[in-house]
Amino acid sequence: MAIRTSIQPFLFYRDIVLAVLCAVFGAWGWYDYTITIPKRYDAFIEYSTLREAKDGFEKRVNDRQSLSEADEKEFQRVKVLLNEKYTEVPSKPESYDDDVQFWLYFVGCGLLGTPWAIWSLIQLKRRSFAVTDDGTLITPEGSCPIDRATEIDMSRWMSKSIAVVTLESGAQSLMDDYKYRNTHLIVGAIAHRLYPDKWTAEAKVVKNQVETAEASGSA
Repeated sequence: MAIRTSIQPFLFYRDIVLAVLCAVFGAWGWYDYTITIPKRYDAFIEYSTLREAKDGFEKRVNDRQSLSEADEKEFQRVKVLLNEKYTEVPSKPESYDDDVQFWLYFVGCGLLGTPWAIWSLIQLKRRSFAVTDDGTLITPEGSCPIDRATEIDMSRWMSKSIAVVTLESGAQSLMDDYKYRNTHLIVGAIAHRLYPDKWTAEAKVVKNQVETAEASGSA
């Protein structure tokens, strides 16, 4: 029976979602850094300047000092701007806002996170495993009849779903069932042939081995 592995769906969609999110956060960070924060800072400076001018004119009026025609026009202009443009007092950007938007979002997410997620997906797609109808085991490291695979290291299989198969040529291929669906069928076929008293064809520990281990532990 032919077997072919494929990327586990949750890893495939994880990398796509991460790439999109990182790209969005990166774009948002750059927009905030180059446009939003400078606008907020300019607005705060303008408001502070207008407010200071208005307070100065009001102080002169309260002190019964006469205003020149030019000063009166400027006073009115300042009041109109404050009333129409600044219905809410603009807040001054925090000193760390620039660093957060640039380094965390633009650099961290956009320039580093997005390529990392894309590269992770590319790396996953570059590896695949298969057993053809004629029983040939195909791995990124080479091919051979599956019944001529000389060894399989199952020491990490139960804890991490990782097995290392040694091909007829001596090349070793790491198979990861966490990353690739149907890997357990290939691993099981090899492990069961080489160690039928320890592993089933589905890459599960033979029941009597489990019972023996439990009995040894209880003893």
